[in-house]
Amino acid sequence: MKKIGILGVDELTAQLVRQLFLAAPDAQVFLSPGQPERINALAMDFPCWTMADNQAVIDEAELLLVSWPLYALPELASQIRLRPAQMLIYLTAGLPAAVLRQIFRHDHCVIMSQATPLAPRRPDALAIAPGTPIQQIFALLNEMPMLIGGVDTIEISWQATP
Repeated sequence: MKKIGILGVDELTAQLVRQLFLAAPDAQVFLSPGQPERINALAMDFPCWTMADNQAVIDEAELLLVSWPLYALPELASQIRLRPAQMLIYLTAGLPAAVLRQIFRHDHCVIMSQATPLAPRRPDALAIAPGTPIQQIFALLNEMPMLIGGVDTIEISWQATP
């Protein structure tokens, strides 16, 4: 399992950490500072590290999960420096991935959006192979299959994939 950094510990990312450690007890998870109650609760239950600042999270992680409000992304981007090979996954839909790449000045940025059972499959969504790092991480949230849409959108789907 990759080293996972989380910038913005909210309910979604806290649930992700819980599921991650249930499925992969040897995972390495690095949390950004902030929301002490939630972070302390996670640290009491799981062996994750709370880092001094956001850059420290980035320095340790291979894969970054970001759960910040849209309006705060430019400020976050101005405070950090990503390594070329790092993948940044923004956990809140609402802007095109191209804008996310521009904000962070980084090529490897994708957006996660959640599909509903009745929503048609996105024409640009591709089924990803089981066992890939992104699939493993998001499959932990739900045991249903997941889809990844090109390089722009990760779509958790409640529909079976071919």
